[in-house]
Amino acid sequence: MKKALFITLVSSAVTVSDYLTKKLIVERLTLFEHIDVLPFLRIVHVRNRGAAFGTFTGLGNEIFYHVDPEHDYAYRDYTGCGNTI
Repeated sequence: MKKALFITLVSSAVTVSDYLTKKLIVERLTLFEHIDVLPFLRIVHVRNRGAAFGTFTGLGNEIFYHVDPEHDYAYRDYTGCGNTI
């Protein structure tokens, strides 16, 4: 039980600090502006338009969703659960 609580607390602290750091950067730094935190650590305001670390940038939604060929603004739901956009 203690191990699960520890893991929950650490992951929650990491998630909250990640969110707050990103929020502060977006609010206080212009695009490509940076802050030198330590001699070997620099925080830079960049935009990530792709998935993890910018992978799949520039790919259209057709790669990830089934686009309705008759209406290119709509997606078809083949999952049966209704969770697609």
